[in-house]
Amino acid sequence: MAALIEVMAQYRTGYVRGPTGTVEGDNGKLRMAALIRLVEWHTPDAQSAVRALRFDRHSHLVRAAEKALEVFPGDWKGPLKAQG
Repeated sequence: MAALIEVMAQYRTGYVRGPTGTVEGDNGKLRMAALIRLVEWHTPDAQSAVRALRFDRHSHLVRAAEKALEVFPGDWKGPLKAQG
């Protein structure tokens, strides 16, 4: 889980080699995937990381974080679904 929190906290840009050559990109999609997984884990550390995203430079991450906190108010205490 610590690795996902680190991914979410680190905004990065750079160059990504795509099918058409080199293009400038960022890790916004990766950070969104980390956000989704942390919401599923639903732990206090995950909740703190999601709260921190409310001030992110990616507006789609801000909206997703705010929605997660709205849908799941109160203290997060454990996984939303059984891990198996």
